[in-house]
Amino acid sequence: GGLYVITAYGTLERSHVLHARQQTIFGHFAARGMAGEADENGDRSLDVGELFRYLETNVAVWADEATAGYSHQTPQLIFGTAEAESRGTFPTVLPVAGDLLGDLQAL
Repeated sequence: GGLYVITAYGTLERSHVLHARQQTIFGHFAARGMAGEADENGDRSLDVGELFRYLETNVAVWADEATAGYSHQTPQLIFGTAEAESRGTFPTVLPVAGDLLGDLQAL
């Protein structure tokens, strides 16, 4: 158990916005990740670690490419127990809904 928090960006960074979609880049990738793109092992359920790794990679790459490396955005994982980190196991966030992924891929 415990509380897990994924922040949109790290210290001295800022959140980037996709103005055309009227949403943050973090929100954009969070929605795509929770719709199934973050399901690394294909078990149709998403755990905190899978979602964080997906966000960390995709948000950082987008920010670096969009700003030609001038600005960074690196999501951070904060949790109240070191046990999950040391074991590399995280609680399941939600089951993956296949229809949501199809809807998001159409965007």
